[in-house]
Amino acid sequence: MSEVWQEIAGSDGVYFVSDLGRVLRKATHIKWRTKRATIERDEPERIMKQRIGRGGYPIVSLRIGRKNATFSVHRLVCCAFHGPQPDGMECAHLDGVPTNPAAQNLRWVTPKENASHRAMHGTLLLGERNHSAKLTREMVSKIRERSAIGATLRELASEFGIAHSHVSRIVKGKVWACASQ
Repeated sequence: MSEVWQEIAGSDGVYFVSDLGRVLRKATHIKWRTKRATIERDEPERIMKQRIGRGGYPIVSLRIGRKNATFSVHRLVCCAFHGPQPDGMECAHLDGVPTNPAAQNLRWVTPKENASHRAMHGTLLLGERNHSAKLTREMVSKIRERSAIGATLRELASEFGIAHSHVSRIVKGKVWACASQ
């Protein structure tokens, strides 16, 4: 099975992305000015180097027009093979692996669908896995136990360093629902 290439929108035929997630720059003539001179050179065709960005997603730096920009490879692939991003939609990895930007692994989905995919794959950052979490499962259990024996929301909030409204949501099971399991 051969690799299929599509032009990256807005690149004027310079950059192409494959259904496997590789990015190609066609041979091109580059011309730029410095303070002292105008420099010109021919650049050969090449596969662009990718690196891993935030969240573990491959990214690539491209020069579109006169500007350098960094793009997520999975979004370039999804746009090229599944059309432009519809309003309110996100690019989802069907297998839950952020380093797999193959076209067959990507789809435009709603944020709710994307969250359900992340939950299904175990990549949804809930509870202690969230980088900004202030509580652990043990702390949540203690909050629920202490509330059950009469501690006030304000006392618990002060003791654990969180808002009393958050303590209320914990006690009612609206957040940290899985902590009681």
